[in-house]
Amino acid sequence: MTEKRQFKRVPLNVTVEATAGGRVFLFESRNISVGGLLLRGRETLQENDTFQMKFLLPGGSAPVSAAGVVQHVSPEAFMGVRFVALSDDARRAIETYVRETPLPQP
Repeated sequence: MTEKRQFKRVPLNVTVEATAGGRVFLFESRNISVGGLLLRGRETLQENDTFQMKFLLPGGSAPVSAAGVVQHVSPEAFMGVRFVALSDDARRAIETYVRETPLPQP
């Protein structure tokens, strides 16, 4: 199987607050890259849905705010999300976190 990911992904286990269609959802992140997140929740959004989110990176002092779009949804309530709007500060914080977080050992 060929790896399709464009960016390095590292584990991230934080609560992500998402707002879509006037509703607030809480998801748990599983991993992050500079391109997006893998989220899990009791319910999911639909593919191509856009939403606003915020979350706190470990060691961070300010929440990361971003807009995302759902790229894919799996039956186990996982959603692959691509960042579509990210401030320069948020991008730098994510880049630093990804660079400094070791990959899990197999």
